[in-house]
Amino acid sequence: MRVLILIGLLFPGILFASQELPKSDEPELFLLKNGWEYRWDDSPFTPDGTPLWTIEKQGNTNWIPFSLTSDPENLGNHHYIWERVKLPEIHWKDACLFIYSVDQIYEVYLESTLIDRFGDLNARPVKPFIGYGEHTIHLPDGYEGKTVYFRIYSEIHRIGILREIYIGSEGDYFRYLIANRIDSFFLGFISILAGMFALVIFFIGIKLRDRSNYLIFSGTELVLGVFLVCQSYFKIVLSSNYVFWQYLDLSSAMALPAMASLYLRQILELRFRRIIEIVIWAHAALFAVSWILDLTGAVHMLHILPYYEILALVTIITIVTVSIISAFRGNVQTRMFCFGFIALAVMSGFDLLVELQILPRTVTLFSWGAFLFSVSLAVILFRNYSSMKHQLVLSEKELEIARSVQEAILTSALLYKKIDKLDIEVRYLPMNKAVGGDYYNISRLRDGIASIIVADASGHGTQAALSTMQIDVLNKESLDILHPNERLEYMNETLSERIGGRNFFTAFLINIDAHEIHFSSAGHPIQYLVKKGKKLIELHARGKPLGFLGGHNYELGRQDFSVGDTLIMGTDGLFEEFNTMHEMLGEEGFKGILERLIKQKDFTLSPDKIATKILDELERFNDGAYLADDITLIVVKYVG
Repeated sequence: MRVLILIGLLFPGILFASQELPKSDEPELFLLKNGWEYRWDDSPFTPDGTPLWTIEKQGNTNWIPFSLTSDPENLGNHHYIWERVKLPEIHWKDACLFIYSVDQIYEVYLESTLIDRFGDLNARPVKPFIGYGEHTIHLPDGYEGKTVYFRIYSEIHRIGILREIYIGSEGDYFRYLIANRIDSFFLGFISILAGMFALVIFFIGIKLRDRSNYLIFSGTELVLGVFLVCQSYFKIVLSSNYVFWQYLDLSSAMALPAMASLYLRQILELRFRRIIEIVIWAHAALFAVSWILDLTGAVHMLHILPYYEILALVTIITIVTVSIISAFRGNVQTRMFCFGFIALAVMSGFDLLVELQILPRTVTLFSWGAFLFSVSLAVILFRNYSSMKHQLVLSEKELEIARSVQEAILTSALLYKKIDKLDIEVRYLPMNKAVGGDYYNISRLRDGIASIIVADASGHGTQAALSTMQIDVLNKESLDILHPNERLEYMNETLSERIGGRNFFTAFLINIDAHEIHFSSAGHPIQYLVKKGKKLIELHARGKPLGFLGGHNYELGRQDFSVGDTLIMGTDGLFEEFNTMHEMLGEEGFKGILERLIKQKDFTLSPDKIATKILDELERFNDGAYLADDITLIVVKYVG
């Protein structure tokens, strides 16, 4: 990260410095494009190590003219090639040859004198691969008008000097690179920054829908950026390790079609997704096989490159075809992707045809195709983000309405704190910190002290919160019914008639009288009574959830309730919490918490402190993670 920031800070300075470099009076950079000749196989050597082909007469007919814009003919099974050219009668101070790349290792001779080498051609067996990269060859004095020979060895299907060779001073070549070759490095750097930015959004955008789009966009941009940087001369500023860059280049090249296909799959109509999935798996398989074969030493990754190039060409044709069809039939996003990918496909397809030796070597267009593709992906992502932001605003408004409705139906502390003989504490914690599917109501009774109901609607969030309004209406309608089981039977029959099993609730209802409690359960978890802060009693009664099935009878339970006794009521969120080992607390775990608090004499405390102790234990168990469910906790102490 610090390297990228440093490059970003220094990049404008590099551009500025390149423009301010004083120009010398020497001739400008010279492209060696004419007069090239090649010869297959290796030269014999004299006893003193001089290649015979460098001292033979210039008129030897075994040398064949060719152009560096195309590959030598009749490659066959040849692993050695010699290439030569006559240097111009021009003098530069500290003259150099500048080579973009060579397949794979070489020696350079000025006439018969060895002046440079890359790799060891004398080793047996020859180990050709030590990475690809740009090469600067310093020429000795007196080079003018002499012939330079390149002895080259390769074990793959490509051999020889790639693209072009310049001769001139290093200052002029640096200015040339800044003016003509910095696009790949700069565009790659921009793509990497875009990918990292999308990755940050993915990790911090917890509330965003379709977060996976940001992850896929990030992966595509990072792979694309790395690949572009690998094509740039300026990568040696970051590291001079040729092998590192070559493996990074090959890996990013093989991963790029799969990442682009993965992005396309997200916006395609369903009937085309299967085709794209086949493309993704084909590239993933080739990528995995390439690395396995390379790491085991069976086959070098470079030997698999021709198969990748063929697969990439097929992939380009497939994706372009699918994109065009979808663009005519699909939405704006598909059309934008189609535009960007076709630009990338055409320009990278051109470069692939060059690599497959179908077209001559001229210019490379991939970096600009990649730029247009990145722009199209970014526009799609921005449109999605804008749409999501608009939907989020609407959702927040809906959430605010739901919160207002739920606050209105849940009993206010101003009311239940006024109930005689009871000290009551309520903690209501929705999973999304706004609204939830839990419901409670605490009411005074004419023939008793109070009635408390706690219920849990199926589901979470706004929909579940709005469902609790049904329970609230039925609960208030049934307050005049004397016994808890009869109230639940009334609520169940009414719900079954109105919603027909489309939604259901669990509930636990308690009537508190002067010296006892009566309770019934509708499929709700066990509630607890702590007698005098010393003994834990489970409160459970048989009954099915409300709205699930009409005509059901509910069991009525009873327990003594006296001064110093404490009721612990709540929903299943109290025990549906998970620790870092993904283990659920469970009802037994929650019961264990209550027993531990009894041993610590914590039930002699006030209800608000007891509630705090319980929630602290839950937080200690889940290590402060987000709630796995809505939580309602009601602590009622009989104070007489």
